[in-house]
Amino acid sequence: DIIVLFLIVMILVATFSPTVDRWAKKITRAGALFAMILIMIAACALVIMMIVPPFVEQTVQLFQNAPDYLSKIEWVKEYIPQIKQNFSSIGNQFSDLPKQIISFTSSVFGGLVTLLMVVVLFVYFLMDKQGVKKFLLSFVPHNKQDIALDICRKVAVKAGSWLRGQMLLGVIIAVVNLIALTIIGVPYA
Repeated sequence: DIIVLFLIVMILVATFSPTVDRWAKKITRAGALFAMILIMIAACALVIMMIVPPFVEQTVQLFQNAPDYLSKIEWVKEYIPQIKQNFSSIGNQFSDLPKQIISFTSSVFGGLVTLLMVVVLFVYFLMDKQGVKKFLLSFVPHNKQDIALDICRKVAVKAGSWLRGQMLLGVIIAVVNLIALTIIGVPYA
């Protein structure tokens, strides 16, 4: 897990390092990094603001329409005895609910800790540009460090370009979907 975490951080650093480097020419490196983090937080907040209202409205509609749904289920239950058995087995599954809640809570907590580690490492590696190089070169013999540095630089450029391309592609697909869904009148497009 640590190696995968480290690789994710390295790909993120390779992706955003050129932008931070460019911005650092006009303002300090810390200011550029702070601006980059603010933009990322704003993007996440925008996505959440777009998702939460439709989710809340549809959840309210589900609870308002629940009696109709339950009456339809009662009608079906009379004609198919197997469904009655399935409904009674659902009650047995709720006996494991405390274990499931603990498991879910620990998974969420573990995910938040991992996210925090990614953010801290991301900030650290972007702030100290030479620190990443020194760290990576510490695993390579001295006579091969120039070759390793060149390879790392090429890999970072390719990985960063790939992720930036994927992000651009995602934005283009989102805009095209938004336009198409708005034209055909889909709610919450």
